[in-house]
Amino acid sequence: MPRRPTIADIAEKAGVSTATVDRVLNERRPVSQKAVRQVNEAAEKLNYFAKPLLKRRLAEFSPERAFAFVMLGQTPYLNSLAQALIDAVEARPDINGTAQALFVEEFQAKAIVDQLREAEENADAIGLVATIDHPVVADEIRRMRDASVPVISIQSTLTQAPTAGHVGAADRQAGRTAGWAMKRCVSKTGSVEILIDGLHVDGYHNLEMEDCESGFTSYLRQHAPNLRIAGTHSYQSDEEAFEITSQIIQERSGTVGYYIVGRGHDGAIRALRDNLSPGDLSVVCHDLTATTRSALMDGYVDIVIDTPIQRLADNAVNALCRIMKAPDEAPININIPFDIYTPENI
Repeated sequence: MPRRPTIADIAEKAGVSTATVDRVLNERRPVSQKAVRQVNEAAEKLNYFAKPLLKRRLAEFSPERAFAFVMLGQTPYLNSLAQALIDAVEARPDINGTAQALFVEEFQAKAIVDQLREAEENADAIGLVATIDHPVVADEIRRMRDASVPVISIQSTLTQAPTAGHVGAADRQAGRTAGWAMKRCVSKTGSVEILIDGLHVDGYHNLEMEDCESGFTSYLRQHAPNLRIAGTHSYQSDEEAFEITSQIIQERSGTVGYYIVGRGHDGAIRALRDNLSPGDLSVVCHDLTATTRSALMDGYVDIVIDTPIQRLADNAVNALCRIMKAPDEAPININIPFDIYTPENI
Protein backbone atom coordinates (compact mmCIF):
# COMPACT_ATOMS: atom_id res chain seq x y z
CA MET A 1 0.00 0.00 0.00
CA PRO A 2 1.49 3.41 -0.97
CA ARG A 3 2.74 5.58 1.86
CA ARG A 4 0.51 8.55 2.63
CA PRO A 5 2.18 11.92 1.93
CA THR A 6 3.31 13.80 5.01
CA ILE A 7 3.74 17.47 5.82
CA ALA A 8 7.45 17.03 5.08
CA ASP A 9 6.58 15.70 1.61
CA ILE A 10 4.32 18.69 0.97
CA ALA A 11 7.03 21.10 2.13
CA GLU A 12 9.65 19.52 -0.12
CA LYS A 13 7.35 19.52 -3.14
CA ALA A 14 6.25 23.12 -2.53
CA GLY A 15 9.77 24.38 -1.87
CA VAL A 16 8.85 25.76 1.56
CA SER A 17 9.54 24.81 5.17
CA THR A 18 7.43 22.40 7.21
CA ALA A 19 6.64 25.34 9.49
CA THR A 20 5.10 27.17 6.54
CA VAL A 21 2.94 24.14 5.69
CA ASP A 22 1.84 23.99 9.32
CA ARG A 23 0.91 27.69 9.28
CA VAL A 24 -1.16 27.17 6.13
CA LEU A 25 -2.97 24.13 7.55
CA ASN A 26 -3.69 25.80 10.88
CA GLU A 27 -4.32 29.36 9.68
CA ARG A 28 -1.40 30.84 11.56
CA ARG A 29 0.07 34.08 10.20
CA PRO A 30 2.27 35.38 8.76
CA VAL A 31 2.16 33.40 5.56
CA SER A 32 2.05 34.83 2.06
CA GLN A 33 -0.57 34.19 -0.58
CA LYS A 34 2.21 32.77 -2.76
CA ALA A 35 3.14 30.22 -0.07
CA VAL A 36 -0.51 29.19 0.37
CA ARG A 37 -0.77 28.64 -3.38
CA GLN A 38 2.48 26.62 -3.49
CA VAL A 39 1.36 24.38 -0.64
CA ASN A 40 -2.05 23.88 -2.26
CA GLU A 41 -0.50 22.94 -5.62
CA ALA A 42 1.90 20.50 -3.95
CA ALA A 43 -0.98 18.85 -2.06
CA GLU A 44 -2.88 18.41 -5.33
CA LYS A 45 0.10 16.76 -7.02
CA LEU A 46 0.75 14.42 -4.09
CA ASN A 47 -2.95 13.68 -3.51
CA TYR A 48 -2.59 14.77 0.11
CA PHE A 49 -5.51 13.60 2.25
CA ALA A 50 -6.15 17.12 3.58
CA LYS A 51 -6.22 18.86 0.20
CA PRO A 52 -9.92 19.87 0.56
CA LEU A 53 -8.93 21.69 3.75
CA LEU A 54 -6.06 23.41 1.92
CA LYS A 55 -8.39 24.54 -0.85
CA ARG A 56 -10.69 26.03 1.76
CA ARG A 57 -7.72 27.75 3.41
CA LEU A 58 -6.75 29.23 0.06
CA ALA A 59 -10.26 30.56 -0.51
CA GLU A 60 -10.60 31.88 3.04
CA PHE A 61 -7.06 33.12 3.37
CA SER A 62 -8.00 36.75 2.79
CA PRO A 63 -10.28 38.83 0.59
CA GLU A 64 -9.42 38.32 -3.05
CA ARG A 65 -7.94 41.45 -4.61
CA ALA A 66 -7.04 42.03 -8.22
CA PHE A 67 -4.53 44.66 -9.29
CA ALA A 68 -3.64 45.93 -12.74
CA PHE A 69 -0.65 48.02 -13.75
CA VAL A 70 -0.88 49.96 -17.00
CA MET A 71 2.54 50.77 -18.44
CA LEU A 72 3.16 53.33 -21.18
CA GLY A 73 5.41 51.47 -23.59
CA GLN A 74 7.77 48.54 -23.16
CA THR A 75 11.42 48.97 -22.24
CA PRO A 76 13.76 46.73 -20.22
CA TYR A 77 13.25 49.08 -17.26
CA LEU A 78 9.44 49.05 -17.49
CA ASN A 79 9.41 45.27 -17.96
CA SER A 80 11.46 44.90 -14.78
CA LEU A 81 9.19 47.30 -12.92
CA ALA A 82 6.08 45.42 -14.11
CA GLN A 83 7.47 42.15 -12.76
CA ALA A 84 8.47 43.80 -9.48
CA LEU A 85 4.91 45.15 -9.05
CA ILE A 86 3.42 41.70 -9.68
CA ASP A 87 5.89 40.12 -7.24
CA ALA A 88 5.06 42.76 -4.62
CA VAL A 89 1.36 41.89 -4.84
CA GLU A 90 2.01 38.16 -4.50
CA ALA A 91 4.36 38.71 -1.56
CA ARG A 92 1.73 40.50 0.54
CA PRO A 93 0.67 38.21 3.41
CA ASP A 94 -2.54 40.13 4.10
CA ILE A 95 -4.27 39.94 0.71
CA ASN A 96 -5.33 37.19 -1.64
CA GLY A 97 -3.81 39.17 -4.48
CA THR A 98 -3.41 38.69 -8.20
CA ALA A 99 -1.85 41.18 -10.58
CA GLN A 100 -1.34 41.76 -14.27
CA ALA A 101 0.66 44.26 -16.31
CA LEU A 102 -0.86 45.80 -19.43
CA PHE A 103 1.37 47.65 -21.89
CA VAL A 104 0.21 50.57 -24.02
CA GLU A 105 1.96 50.21 -27.36
CA GLU A 106 0.48 53.21 -29.19
CA PHE A 107 1.37 56.57 -27.68
CA GLN A 108 -2.10 58.06 -27.99
CA ALA A 109 -4.54 59.21 -25.34
CA LYS A 110 -7.21 56.83 -26.67
CA ALA A 111 -4.82 53.88 -26.38
CA ILE A 112 -4.14 54.73 -22.72
CA VAL A 113 -7.88 55.04 -22.04
CA ASP A 114 -8.60 51.73 -23.80
CA GLN A 115 -6.00 49.95 -21.69
CA LEU A 116 -7.38 51.52 -18.50
CA ARG A 117 -10.85 50.25 -19.40
CA GLU A 118 -9.51 46.77 -20.08
CA ALA A 119 -7.77 46.83 -16.71
CA GLU A 120 -10.95 48.04 -15.00
CA GLU A 121 -12.88 44.94 -16.11
CA ASN A 122 -10.93 42.68 -13.75
CA ALA A 123 -9.13 44.95 -11.29
CA ASP A 124 -10.07 46.36 -7.89
CA ALA A 125 -7.31 48.97 -8.11
CA ILE A 126 -5.00 50.23 -10.84
CA GLY A 127 -1.52 51.70 -11.01
CA LEU A 128 -0.77 53.90 -14.03
CA VAL A 129 2.97 53.86 -14.71
CA ALA A 130 5.14 56.43 -16.53
CA THR A 131 2.20 58.02 -18.25
CA ILE A 132 1.33 61.38 -19.83
CA ASP A 133 -0.54 64.23 -18.12
CA HIS A 134 -3.30 64.39 -20.75
CA PRO A 135 -6.85 65.76 -20.16
CA VAL A 136 -8.50 62.77 -21.87
CA VAL A 137 -6.65 60.43 -19.51
CA ALA A 138 -7.64 62.66 -16.58
CA ASP A 139 -11.32 62.43 -17.57
CA GLU A 140 -11.13 58.63 -17.68
CA ILE A 141 -9.52 58.47 -14.24
CA ARG A 142 -12.27 60.77 -12.94
CA ARG A 143 -14.92 58.40 -14.31
CA MET A 144 -13.16 55.42 -12.72
CA ARG A 145 -12.98 57.22 -9.39
CA ASP A 146 -16.74 57.77 -9.54
CA ALA A 147 -17.11 54.04 -10.26
CA SER A 148 -15.08 53.27 -7.10
CA VAL A 149 -12.02 51.97 -8.97
CA PRO A 150 -9.03 53.81 -7.48
CA VAL A 151 -6.11 54.73 -9.73
CA ILE A 152 -2.71 55.88 -8.53
CA SER A 153 0.10 57.29 -10.63
CA ILE A 154 3.46 55.56 -10.35
CA GLN A 155 6.67 57.36 -11.30
CA SER A 156 5.07 60.17 -13.32
CA THR A 157 2.74 62.66 -11.66
CA LEU A 158 -0.66 63.55 -13.08
CA THR A 159 -1.65 67.12 -12.21
CA GLN A 160 -4.99 67.10 -14.05
CA ALA A 161 -6.30 63.72 -12.89
CA PRO A 162 -8.09 63.02 -9.57
CA THR A 163 -5.88 60.06 -8.71
CA ALA A 164 -6.09 58.32 -5.36
CA GLY A 165 -2.40 58.95 -4.87
CA HIS A 166 1.09 59.10 -6.34
CA VAL A 167 4.20 57.02 -5.69
CA GLY A 168 7.53 58.06 -7.14
CA ALA A 169 10.75 59.97 -6.69
CA ALA A 170 10.87 63.72 -6.14
CA ASP A 171 11.83 64.39 -9.75
CA ARG A 172 12.75 68.05 -9.44
CA GLN A 173 14.97 67.18 -6.48
CA ALA A 174 16.55 64.39 -8.54
CA GLY A 175 17.22 66.89 -11.34
CA ARG A 176 18.82 69.35 -8.94
CA THR A 177 20.95 66.53 -7.55
CA ALA A 178 22.07 65.79 -11.11
CA GLY A 179 23.03 69.46 -11.45
CA TRP A 180 24.97 69.28 -8.19
CA ALA A 181 26.80 66.20 -9.49
CA MET A 182 27.60 67.88 -12.81
CA LYS A 183 29.03 70.94 -11.08
CA ARG A 184 31.36 68.77 -9.01
CA CYS A 185 32.44 66.66 -11.96
CA VAL A 186 33.32 69.64 -14.17
CA SER A 187 35.72 72.37 -13.04
CA LYS A 188 36.41 74.06 -16.38
CA THR A 189 34.16 76.39 -18.34
CA GLY A 190 32.05 74.90 -21.10
CA SER A 191 28.62 73.85 -22.29
CA VAL A 192 26.34 71.06 -21.12
CA GLU A 193 23.91 69.19 -23.35
CA ILE A 194 20.64 67.73 -22.08
CA LEU A 195 19.33 64.58 -23.76
CA ILE A 196 15.76 63.93 -22.68
CA ASP A 197 13.05 61.40 -23.39
CA GLY A 198 10.73 63.29 -25.73
CA LEU A 199 7.81 60.91 -25.36
CA HIS A 200 4.56 62.81 -25.71
CA VAL A 201 0.91 62.30 -26.56
CA ASP A 202 -0.74 65.05 -28.60
CA GLY A 203 1.83 67.52 -27.32
CA TYR A 204 1.43 66.52 -23.65
CA HIS A 205 4.69 65.31 -22.11
CA ASN A 206 5.78 63.07 -19.28
CA LEU A 207 6.05 65.37 -16.25
CA GLU A 208 8.75 63.21 -14.68
CA MET A 209 11.13 64.17 -17.50
CA GLU A 210 10.14 67.85 -17.40
CA ASP A 211 10.66 68.08 -13.64
CA CYS A 212 14.10 66.46 -13.86
CA GLU A 213 15.14 68.87 -16.61
CA SER A 214 13.77 71.87 -14.71
CA GLY A 215 15.60 70.91 -11.53
CA PHE A 216 18.88 70.36 -13.38
CA THR A 217 18.84 73.65 -15.27
CA SER A 218 17.77 75.68 -12.23
CA TYR A 219 20.65 74.28 -10.16
CA LEU A 220 23.25 75.08 -12.82
CA ARG A 221 21.90 78.62 -13.26
CA GLN A 222 22.13 79.23 -9.53
CA HIS A 223 25.38 77.48 -8.64
CA ALA A 224 27.51 76.77 -11.73
CA PRO A 225 28.32 80.00 -13.63
CA ASN A 226 31.06 78.14 -15.52
CA LEU A 227 28.51 75.82 -17.15
CA ARG A 228 26.08 76.87 -19.86
CA ILE A 229 23.13 74.81 -21.10
CA ALA A 230 23.85 74.64 -24.83
CA GLY A 231 20.69 72.79 -25.77
CA THR A 232 17.97 70.34 -24.80
CA HIS A 233 17.55 67.53 -27.30
CA SER A 234 14.55 65.21 -27.20
CA TYR A 235 14.38 61.73 -28.65
CA GLN A 236 11.75 59.00 -28.82
CA SER A 237 13.89 55.89 -29.38
CA ASP A 238 17.33 54.47 -28.67
CA GLU A 239 18.29 54.88 -32.31
CA GLU A 240 17.26 58.52 -32.36
CA ALA A 241 19.19 59.12 -29.12
CA PHE A 242 22.26 57.53 -30.74
CA GLU A 243 22.01 59.73 -33.83
CA ILE A 244 21.45 62.96 -31.88
CA THR A 245 24.31 62.27 -29.46
CA SER A 246 26.70 61.33 -32.28
CA GLN A 247 25.86 64.54 -34.13
CA ILE A 248 26.41 66.71 -31.04
CA ILE A 249 29.80 65.10 -30.39
CA GLN A 250 30.91 65.73 -33.97
CA GLU A 251 29.63 69.31 -34.24
CA ARG A 252 30.09 70.89 -30.79
CA SER A 253 33.66 71.01 -29.56
CA GLY A 254 32.97 73.05 -26.41
CA THR A 255 30.80 70.43 -24.71
CA VAL A 256 32.05 69.34 -21.28
CA GLY A 257 29.08 67.35 -20.00
CA TYR A 258 25.88 65.46 -20.80
CA TYR A 259 22.75 64.99 -18.72
CA ILE A 260 20.70 62.02 -19.97
CA VAL A 261 17.11 61.63 -18.74
CA GLY A 262 14.62 58.86 -19.49
CA ARG A 263 14.33 55.92 -21.83
CA GLY A 264 16.85 56.06 -24.65
CA HIS A 265 20.03 56.23 -22.60
CA ASP A 266 21.18 52.99 -24.25
CA GLY A 267 21.46 54.79 -27.58
CA ALA A 268 23.13 57.87 -26.09
CA ILE A 269 25.71 55.79 -24.22
CA ARG A 270 26.42 53.75 -27.35
CA ALA A 271 27.23 57.02 -29.14
CA LEU A 272 29.58 58.05 -26.32
CA ARG A 273 31.39 54.72 -26.59
CA ASP A 274 31.68 54.97 -30.38
CA ASN A 275 32.98 58.55 -30.47
CA LEU A 276 34.83 59.27 -27.22
CA SER A 277 37.29 57.82 -24.75
CA PRO A 278 36.45 57.23 -21.08
CA GLY A 279 36.65 60.46 -19.10
CA ASP A 280 36.55 62.80 -22.11
CA LEU A 281 33.28 64.28 -20.83
CA SER A 282 31.29 64.21 -17.61
CA VAL A 283 28.01 62.31 -17.89
CA VAL A 284 25.16 62.13 -15.38
CA CYS A 285 22.10 59.98 -16.08
CA HIS A 286 19.15 58.23 -14.43
CA ASP A 287 18.27 54.57 -13.79
CA LEU A 288 20.82 51.91 -12.90
CA THR A 289 20.46 49.36 -15.71
CA ALA A 290 22.87 46.91 -17.31
CA THR A 291 23.88 49.65 -19.76
CA THR A 292 24.45 52.42 -17.22
CA ARG A 293 26.19 50.06 -14.80
CA SER A 294 28.63 49.00 -17.51
CA ALA A 295 29.17 52.63 -18.54
CA LEU A 296 29.95 53.55 -14.92
CA MET A 297 32.49 50.76 -14.64
CA ASP A 298 34.13 51.67 -17.96
CA GLY A 299 34.37 55.40 -17.23
CA TYR A 300 31.82 56.72 -19.73
CA VAL A 301 29.34 57.76 -17.01
CA ASP A 302 30.25 59.49 -13.74
CA ILE A 303 27.00 59.46 -11.74
CA VAL A 304 23.74 57.49 -11.97
CA ILE A 305 20.67 58.63 -10.03
CA ASP A 306 18.40 55.66 -9.46
CA THR A 307 15.01 54.97 -7.89
CA PRO A 308 15.25 51.28 -6.87
CA ILE A 309 12.61 49.27 -8.69
CA GLN A 310 11.67 47.01 -5.77
CA ARG A 311 11.39 49.96 -3.39
CA LEU A 312 9.10 51.71 -5.87
CA ALA A 313 6.99 48.57 -6.43
CA ASP A 314 6.59 47.74 -2.73
CA ASN A 315 5.48 51.27 -1.88
CA ALA A 316 3.06 51.38 -4.81
CA VAL A 317 1.37 48.15 -3.73
CA ASN A 318 1.29 49.35 -0.11
CA ALA A 319 -0.45 52.53 -1.25
CA LEU A 320 -3.05 50.61 -3.28
CA CYS A 321 -3.78 48.31 -0.33
CA ARG A 322 -4.21 51.27 2.01
CA ILE A 323 -6.58 52.94 -0.45
CA MET A 324 -8.72 49.80 -0.81
CA LYS A 325 -8.98 49.44 2.97
CA ALA A 326 -9.81 53.13 3.49
CA PRO A 327 -11.20 54.53 0.21
CA ASP A 328 -12.22 57.82 1.83
CA GLU A 329 -8.68 58.53 2.98
CA ALA A 330 -7.07 61.62 1.45
CA PRO A 331 -4.88 60.95 -1.61
CA ILE A 332 -1.73 59.09 -0.61
CA ASN A 333 1.49 60.62 -1.89
CA ILE A 334 4.75 58.76 -1.26
CA ASN A 335 8.14 60.13 -2.25
CA ILE A 336 10.65 57.35 -2.85
CA PRO A 337 14.25 58.23 -1.88
CA PHE A 338 16.62 57.85 -4.80
CA ASP A 339 20.11 56.37 -4.68
CA ILE A 340 23.31 57.83 -6.14
CA TYR A 341 25.79 55.49 -7.80
CA THR A 342 29.40 56.12 -8.76
CA PRO A 343 32.02 53.70 -10.12
CA GLU A 344 33.02 53.05 -6.50
CA ASN A 345 29.70 51.79 -5.10
CA ILE A 346 27.94 49.83 -7.85
